[in-house]
Amino acid sequence: MPPPATPLLQTSATSIRALFEPAFKQLQEQSSDSDKSELAETGQAMVQALLVIDRTSPAEDVLNENDINQIRDFLFSLLARFVSRAGDKQLPEVKDSFQRLYIPFSLWIAEQQGTLIELEPVVDAFASFANQQHDTGTLSELSTAIGKILAA
Repeated sequence: MPPPATPLLQTSATSIRALFEPAFKQLQEQSSDSDKSELAETGQAMVQALLVIDRTSPAEDVLNENDINQIRDFLFSLLARFVSRAGDKQLPEVKDSFQRLYIPFSLWIAEQQGTLIELEPVVDAFASFANQQHDTGTLSELSTAIGKILAA
């Protein structure tokens, strides 16, 4: 099955990074100098997580369920920090961008046979995305993605 055409529904590290970096850059630009060091560390942690995702493509090594669930916890923790920081800085578009990253990360976890235990941010991300105007192809991809996540 070909990958979805909608970037938010793709699970490659490259596509996720392309969604993450603009929001991260905006958050950095709006942060004070004292916040930038901590933000840089959190951003570096996200880059490291994306390297793990990149390494676990179907042709590469397979992680066990415990590893996947640890990565899930780490990713969701990072996203929560980014969402919170963007909210604190009153950057609603940036906050939405970070929140929507729960979608590709959740899809990756589902593809890796991981378990999703914290569904609220995932549901919120899907709702935010679905409430925008989309063509029928995108809505069909969205429906398929929701099914994959519900099965996880």
